[in-house]
Amino acid sequence: GSVVYWLSNTDNSAPTHEQVAEACQAALDTCLQSKSGRVSLPPSHPVVQHLAPEGHQRCVVLQRVDEASQLVWMMTSDQLLASFTQRDLQWMGQLALYMQQPLLM
Repeated sequence: GSVVYWLSNTDNSAPTHEQVAEACQAALDTCLQSKSGRVSLPPSHPVVQHLAPEGHQRCVVLQRVDEASQLVWMMTSDQLLASFTQRDLQWMGQLALYMQQPLLM
């Protein structure tokens, strides 16, 4: 696995290639095991340890985009998950559905 796009302002020391690969595979495995495709991660999860920016590890949520292409979104925050409503998190699923649609020219 690999990170396709990373939008972050982080002071973390850069993870090694092996750590990124491990975290990406763990993200994919975790999402594929989830019925809903959306999972909140504990602080001990490899994704949180190696990919979440320091200071934004209180809430790390993964959203499966597409099983066939094995894409996963990751959202991080300095707020606890309880501070978000269900509607706040639904946009991740809606964006995932949108990404599955073929582009019309």
